[in-house]
Amino acid sequence: MITIVARNILKPGAKEAFIEATRRLIEESRKEQGNIAYDLYEDTDDPQAMCFIERWLDTAAIERHNASLHFKEWIDRKPELVASGEVIRYRML
Repeated sequence: MITIVARNILKPGAKEAFIEATRRLIEESRKEQGNIAYDLYEDTDDPQAMCFIERWLDTAAIERHNASLHFKEWIDRKPELVASGEVIRYRML
């Protein structure tokens, strides 16, 4: 299993638009073959920091996800909402 932690620091005033823009991404990603979990979290100390925590069966599932229409739509929208971020992959031991 692979866990992805994708932290996003939002642009000022973008929080509501960010949440709305990610609804379809989350709903459709949860339906994908090989998806175990796909959730969005808000940092308890910084409400402008949002984090996706995703769990995938394997790398092939992640590659299919990254090729999906809903993911590509999100990537196109992301620059107007997110100031910075990082994506880290973890493998369960």
